[in-house]
Amino acid sequence: MIRLQTVDVWDTLLRRRCHPDAVKRHLAGWLLNTCWPDIVPALRTPHALFALRLDAERELARAARGDPARDDEYRHREVLARWVAKATGTTAPDAAWIDALEAEELAQEQRVVYADPAIAAALAARAPVTTLFLSDFYMPAASLAALLAAQGLDRLVPRGLSSCDVGLNKRSGRLYQALHQEHGLTPAEHAHLGDNRETDVRVARRLGIAAERYRNRSEEKRSAFNRRIFEDRRVLFRDLTRNALASLPAPAQRHARTAFRFGIRSAPLFVGFALFLLEQAARQRHDALYFLSREGAFFSGIYDALRNARASPGGGAPPARNLDISRRASFAASLQAVSPEQMQRLWRGNEPVTMRAWALSLNLDVGVASGWCERHGLALDEPLASPSKDRRVDALLADPACRQTLETHVRSQAALLRDYLAQHGLDRGTAAAAVVDIGWRGTIQDNLALLLPDTRLTGYYLGLQAFLNPQPSNVTKHAYGPDLNGAAAGARVFRRLPLIELLCTPAVGGAIGYRRRDDGSVQAIHTTDESHETQTWRNAVAPFQDGVLQAMPLWAEALRTHAVDSTEIRGEALASWQRILDRTPGVISQARATLPHDERFGRGRFEPPARPRRVWPKPWRLSR
Repeated sequence: MIRLQTVDVWDTLLRRRCHPDAVKRHLAGWLLNTCWPDIVPALRTPHALFALRLDAERELARAARGDPARDDEYRHREVLARWVAKATGTTAPDAAWIDALEAEELAQEQRVVYADPAIAAALAARAPVTTLFLSDFYMPAASLAALLAAQGLDRLVPRGLSSCDVGLNKRSGRLYQALHQEHGLTPAEHAHLGDNRETDVRVARRLGIAAERYRNRSEEKRSAFNRRIFEDRRVLFRDLTRNALASLPAPAQRHARTAFRFGIRSAPLFVGFALFLLEQAARQRHDALYFLSREGAFFSGIYDALRNARASPGGGAPPARNLDISRRASFAASLQAVSPEQMQRLWRGNEPVTMRAWALSLNLDVGVASGWCERHGLALDEPLASPSKDRRVDALLADPACRQTLETHVRSQAALLRDYLAQHGLDRGTAAAAVVDIGWRGTIQDNLALLLPDTRLTGYYLGLQAFLNPQPSNVTKHAYGPDLNGAAAGARVFRRLPLIELLCTPAVGGAIGYRRRDDGSVQAIHTTDESHETQTWRNAVAPFQDGVLQAMPLWAEALRTHAVDSTEIRGEALASWQRILDRTPGVISQARATLPHDERFGRGRFEPPARPRRVWPKPWRLSR
């Protein structure tokens, strides 16, 4: 007669929405993001810490096998203590760390588990008898009971036994024997239900237990898919894109629908960049992350969507802050002197240049600049191949009247920008700050660093081209994509940069300077001559960005559940970037073709729309 029934926990009572080891990968990411300064530098990747965790488990299992009274079982806190000791190079890790890790791992298990859909019916069909859970697991029975209670299974299985509590497991059969001894049972009085053919059925039956294998084939298929996802992240990324394309409501208008769906397909580029930002912000303890306009406004929306969904473990990343700024709005304020050497920061890479472009880039009155030029034999629109070596330019900058006006203008621009930045929490007393922009050389960051020489400024970019100007000493720059300052790999994605900029640009005009309100506060002045951009943005860019943003909840949930870090998605992100360049839909290509590129900073003009490329018909082939 059966007096006691036991039920396995994993893949019987409970299922996970991910591979079991994804929970450990999550904890590795949490440890890295939370304790970055304390982690041994060579181990500062989630993959390295995950592998270290597995090593700690194997070591403890080998040690346990040396005790004839135990199987190769270990306790959760033992693993965490050994893992942290190795990860930090310490002998006695702080108990508070172990407490926090233990709580986080249990919390992640609670986030990813769900009750097997058919288990309640399966248990109801069996003879009513006292039922306990019985599991080979490194967490204690109290933790398993909490997981079951959270899914409402405690009414069916209120308590039980975990292998780590007694150091014995089902695989050896000794956990069954320990249970019999504890409850005064014979094997014939014990029934067991579990999914594992070996440990739950064959071992139990050899002991004389009435064991039955539990199967749920649809859930087994899900588990197999979760294994594929864990072993090959591309399977996950492509499945996410398919699901987003199938489930997200697209615009009715044909061109908008095409741009929207292209945004969904391009989402990995922006997801990877935002995830990279979340990780860096947490690891480097940034108090604020300043997103620079205009593209920064788009990036900040993605960043906050992933941050609010806790897509990256640790939760140490601050909310996004947006700054209305541009090269033109910040250059004059950053000048250290009125000299040809300082002006080279503007001219270098833009040759030939004109004095009109110089005046516009400094936000100078063009009429005043025209008078200076006339006095020194320069024409406003005369192309200058080497302005820093032109004696007329030297004479203009050395002219006392010109120089005094310029110095006053520079001080005024600097005062306005400093006050604007202070309103946003960035001032001379800020020891360190981080900025985010699309790229490509980080010129705005350089300008800010020169304006705030006592502030250590870190910059994060989608990609970086080779720097043209000497870098300020208080600047560091990092790229999620290619960085041509270190290697030439990936240079192809820097083709057609105006297209990438267009797709990341909001409808509002660019900042060109600042003005003081009547109440003393400072606000940005935006361009008002880009009205042609509004319709273009609505037809192509707005639905593209909407496609990216609407896909974020799906991506955030998957990143959190499957413990994906930014390095794992980088390959897919760069492939998306390349796809934007190589497979641009016609609606977006046409939008780019009708839109001049604003090159008033440096060049002093709008670049005309790109001429559409002519596709020549293929010649007829004569048959022989």
